[in-house]
Amino acid sequence: MSSSSLAPSTLPSDALLTAQFPSISILVSPFTNRGIYATKHIRKGDVVFTDSPAFFRQELANRRDCIVCASCAKFIGQLSFMGDVLCRRRTREGALQRELKPGAPPPPPPPGVPCQAACGEWYCSETCRDAHWKQGGHCLLCVGACKDESHALAQFKMHAVGTCHDELLAAEAMATMVARVAFDGTPFGAVLGVLAPFATAPYHAIVGAGDPAATADALSRNQEGFALLRQGLAERLAAFAPNADAAEMALKTVASYEVFSGLLGIFELNNLAVDCESPVDRLMFALENQLADDATVLSERLGVDAEADRKALVKHLVLMANEAQAARIQDAEGDAVTAAEAVAPGRRFPGLEGTALFALGSCMNHSCSPNVESRYDDIESPATVTVFATRDIAAGEEICHAYIEEEADVRVRRSSLRHYGFTCMCPRCVAESA
Repeated sequence: MSSSSLAPSTLPSDALLTAQFPSISILVSPFTNRGIYATKHIRKGDVVFTDSPAFFRQELANRRDCIVCASCAKFIGQLSFMGDVLCRRRTREGALQRELKPGAPPPPPPPGVPCQAACGEWYCSETCRDAHWKQGGHCLLCVGACKDESHALAQFKMHAVGTCHDELLAAEAMATMVARVAFDGTPFGAVLGVLAPFATAPYHAIVGAGDPAATADALSRNQEGFALLRQGLAERLAAFAPNADAAEMALKTVASYEVFSGLLGIFELNNLAVDCESPVDRLMFALENQLADDATVLSERLGVDAEADRKALVKHLVLMANEAQAARIQDAEGDAVTAAEAVAPGRRFPGLEGTALFALGSCMNHSCSPNVESRYDDIESPATVTVFATRDIAAGEEICHAYIEEEADVRVRRSSLRHYGFTCMCPRCVAESA
């Protein structure tokens, strides 16, 4: 693409996003709208940028294997606790208590801080819990105080689980915006924040892909879910908003189906998959491959002494991996294949899996010959993405990743990308379709 067709982004937030990364800038093209471009030569292996999620949702199935902070996504607990969770000796519900044998001493209290209404969410600290409760809008979505499953919020969450999991993420984003309008008096235009630059179509139009029946079906399902969500938000605002006028203003300006469907559309087209290796898996790899420095850092984080008896610790981890695998097979009703699919290839323990919208990372456009890859390898901030250059990148070149598996045939790739509303014209697709 000619550099003359590119223009600097006029959004002040874009300049702030890239200020700490001097090798990149957000530019606007007439073909792909906003994109990230190299401002100078970037060498293969260099870190291009890092970014923390604006909104993150842990995959529902993954919540059985990894307990992370509901606010910052940090892994909760040390090795003994993580092992209990992986081997199903503890669960998220019931205050994570282990079943006791007669005469056995009680287990140590679970680490972390539970939601103050005991809804099942956990936090790494009281600071995260308190921030998520009000500023994050959790007080408007928490089902801990619901007396039964007939409550609108409980019904909404069951509806989302059965139809579209990202409705849960859209609800969290909407609750955050409602909280800012109702509690702080923030104008609607300001509460959009990082969401504002992401133009999108309504979710039902995206998934319908031009099929009237599919579009109508998605519209009906999303409207049904939103009606439950709005009813629940209205009830909670009556309890938590400083006054009735503030509650009414928040509902009127934010809690509309148009906003809800737009949020779903943004997440559908712009979210990145989050996949962070378990610190238990990383410790096992470090011990087996005699990576002393890594083993020391990880063992301190997990509350074990790798120096005392390395062989005994490795044996303990192997036994834990076998027990965790047996627990997953039991979860899968004896299907070992299904249980194995819960763990990424090359790993013995499930890591953190989820989906997230990033203010900067989600600006990357697609190429079937990407020049970067995304990694999630910070065990203290596992949902933070680090983007590395996979080859040398020239100044002026766009930073692109792959939305899909790039090994497929050009026809398959283009078919997969129609969901995003474009026909890929990257150099590889043009060459292969000639």
